[in-house]
Amino acid sequence: MNHNADAESRPTGLDWEGWRRALARFAAATELCVCAYDQDGERQAGPFASSKVARLLASSGVWSENRFGDRIERDLAVQVLETGAAEYASVCDELRLQAVPLVIGGQVRGAIVYGWAFSTFGTPLGCERIARQLGVDGARLWAEARLESPVPEARMTVYTELLETMIESTVRHAEAVERLQDLSRLREVFLASVSHELRTPLSVLATRIELLLRGALADPEAIRASLVNMKHHVATEARLVEDLIEAARTRTGQLRMDLQPASLRDILKAAVSAVLPHAEAKHIALAIPDLDVVSQEVVHPR
Repeated sequence: MNHNADAESRPTGLDWEGWRRALARFAAATELCVCAYDQDGERQAGPFASSKVARLLASSGVWSENRFGDRIERDLAVQVLETGAAEYASVCDELRLQAVPLVIGGQVRGAIVYGWAFSTFGTPLGCERIARQLGVDGARLWAEARLESPVPEARMTVYTELLETMIESTVRHAEAVERLQDLSRLREVFLASVSHELRTPLSVLATRIELLLRGALADPEAIRASLVNMKHHVATEARLVEDLIEAARTRTGQLRMDLQPASLRDILKAAVSAVLPHAEAKHIALAIPDLDVVSQEVVHPR
């Protein structure tokens, strides 16, 4: 996605805390200085300075807003966001830094800028030029640079491959966590739906029993009708439990579909009977419509 896209079309924000931990480990392992920028070109992580030169630059405020280090990194990050490809820059042709895109779901979501390492052994004159460019003390920069090994092109290539591998691994981990969160949300919805479905027959049974206890005990026909209705809802509850067991079997590939003919009239009668006690308590009459013009045989999976 282009970093100039409208805010409404942007993906949700990244877990930068997770990226900070990963990039800090990368910086410690390679002794490169590392920063991360979002798709607006704003720094979200770093600088993680592990080498003596990088720590000197950080303590000198090179990455403070509008300082040279801040500007060169932002420009490099913006180039990566626009091109979606790796980009390179240097300070006085000696201090090298690179940037790679942070691609998630096929979209460029940020840029990782890393390096700030000498590609060859530094010189006092070269360190003085760099120091003037960055606004740091030249003598201190030379004192630190002369004690550090340079990072030649071949080693930087290896570090880049390592960084890209780390990015892919971190993205996969984040996607796996997101999928688990989605499954957790689906589980919550499923449990809420199951709870409702299991509670409905029990509610009907409780209402029937309450009505019997209130005055229908002397009416054998009313007792019989209520018992028949309660038996039906007990069977419904048993089928729901069986459906849960069958759903659990889907994970092992053992789900069995038992297709049987079912009467549409019976389905409607069962639905009406579920609410009939509540309707009777409120003196509401319920009736099943004429089904002569509707096919009464449907296929019912169980």
